This record gives sequence, C-alpha cells and structure tokens, in this order.
Amino acid sequence: MRTKMSNVIQANNSSLMLQVSNDLTVQVTKNDAHEFLMTTSEVAHGYDCSSDAIWAAKKRNPNDFIEGKHFLQGADNLSAPLDEKSNVQPNQIYWTKRGIIRLGFKLQCSRAILFRDWAEDLIIGKLQSKYRLTFNNDEEKLFAIINQYLIKGDIITIAKELNLTAKHISGVKTGRKRSHNVMQALVTKAKFNKDNNLCNGYKNEFVQTSLQLFNL
Repeated sequence: MRTKMSNVIQANNSSLMLQVSNDLTVQVTKNDAHEFLMTTSEVAHGYDCSSDAIWAAKKRNPNDFIEGKHFLQGADNLSAPLDEKSNVQPNQIYWTKRGIIRLGFKLQCSRAILFRDWAEDLIIGKLQSKYRLTFNNDEEKLFAIINQYLIKGDIITIAKELNLTAKHISGVKTGRKRSHNVMQALVTKAKFNKDNNLCNGYKNEFVQTSLQLFNL
C-alpha cells in the first residue's frame, strides 16, 4: 500500500469505496476540509481489529489525538445533504487521514503497517504533487514506466552508484527535480528489472514451491 494512490471503485453521493489493496476495500465519507473521513468501524475494518481496540487506543493516548485534526465528532462535519445524515448518530466519531495514521502507531494489528502506509501515501502524494514540475506526455509515460518497474532498494543502490543522497534520487523519481544523469540511472535500473523479471515481493517460483508443501 505504499506507492500508489488508492483506486475509487464506486461512488455513491457523499460516500466512496476506496481500494487499499487487492483484498481490502474501505468506505470513506467526503469532507471539504479533510478530503475524506472514516468512521471508527471502517478504520477498525482497515486495521483488521475491533472498534473497541480503536477506542482503547484513543483512551490510552488522550493527548495524542486532537479533535479537529485527528478526529471530528458529529454529523455536522459531513459534507452530505441533511437528508443523508438522518441515520448518523450525532456523537459519531470520524477519523481524518492524520488520525488514521496516528492510530496505526498505537495499534498492534495484522494490517497496521499496510493500512497506515495507505493513509500516509494519500497525504504525501498530495504534497508531492504540489511541488511537482511540469512534464510533457512522453515524459509522463517515462515516469509511469520507472514507477512500474523499480523495486525496493533501487533508490539506495542508485544513490550509492552516483554518490548522491537517496532524497535527491527520490526527488527526480517523483518529478520534483530534474537531472539527466539520475533519470538515466533510473531508466537503466527499471529496464534491467523488466528484462530480468524482477518485482517487489517473493519470487513466484518460491511461492509456488512453498504452496505445494501445504498442498494448496
């Protein structure tokens, strides 16, 4: 859930269904000030824990969760028309993206890292797009190819090869800086990964052999 913005797979008035990963979809409510909000039950679904675990985390860390920044309370905070709020409890808690991320550091759940990264990427993606340079269509295609084929660790590897910082390499990769040498290194690495069928995760041969051990 780290490098891609989630896909909107269904829209229904003020609510959206966002795809976090291949097997996880969550419902969010659009909000003018915070872009979207999530109920406690939806956040719990995302983290694969109970709503009680969310409440407990908030109660244990009262100074870490600020109303208006990490969560909102009440139906008046929704962007939906009044008739769509009729079934909403007036004291309902709605979590912002920042609140979702902060909860992720307080929870010990199976999907904590995955879901926290998803929410984090929504924020970082907004910040990156704000400072991103302008590129033509062919350049944008090149960025898409690079992001498709680069794998974890490539940024650090390229930084060492060029004697630059990983932050500088990442800046070129995300379109916030221009550097012909860095872009050439990114393209070369992406081409190498494509030709050698390298991708994030475990090799398919290993996965298939392991599954056979369990007759799956």
